[in-house]
Amino acid sequence: MLRPFSAKGPGISIALSAQDARTIPQPLLDSILAQERLPDEFVICVDELGPMGREKLQNFQDRAGFPVHIHRNGNKLGQAGSTLKALSLCKREVIVGADCWDLWLPDKLQTIEQAFLESPKTALILFNATLADGAGESLGGTVWEEALFDRQARYRFARDPLAAVLKHHICRVPCMAFRADHLRWILPVPLGWNVRVGLGSCFAPCSPLPSWPDHCLFAVWTVAPSPCVSVNPSPK
Repeated sequence: MLRPFSAKGPGISIALSAQDARTIPQPLLDSILAQERLPDEFVICVDELGPMGREKLQNFQDRAGFPVHIHRNGNKLGQAGSTLKALSLCKREVIVGADCWDLWLPDKLQTIEQAFLESPKTALILFNATLADGAGESLGGTVWEEALFDRQARYRFARDPLAAVLKHHICRVPCMAFRADHLRWILPVPLGWNVRVGLGSCFAPCSPLPSWPDHCLFAVWTVAPSPCVSVNPSPK
């Protein structure tokens, strides 16, 4: 059962993890500060928090008009473990994943909030992303194109979401937002599971929303075709 949002709408948490705070790019932090709808909290979990990384995050904390919670992991958790910890520490109604290779467009959080308000039964939003280089310039493709997740695949997804997650590799933490009510089913991810599969398997089945047929938005899964974040591909 999804709890109703307050009259003010959903509170939004951002969850970000990194092995070393120094590697969190300044353009990502700046793009979060430039959101038209600011987050209600930002949770950052890192394995390493040396003097340079601490200074970077403290400077960001000083500039932010919202709470920023910085956690250094007691034991090295690695990227996957740190991501799960960041998700578990979020306290708001909607959790938005972030990644160190992201560069957010200004209307990302506003778009996510509006989608949840228009479809209160939606539990999860998956969204597309433009692939970009290190300078933020488009490489001419998207995450969905790379994953072969075309319009036909999106409608098949409505019937069998988990199969689509396994086949098309679209359930990526930096390309999703979900209701925090579902954390009790997501965590802990069973030992040996891929984090994406662990997250994706908790959201099914789904049904199309008749008011958004061309956009393929769903009452439990919501798939937003318009890119709202640029992703810098990780180096090989």
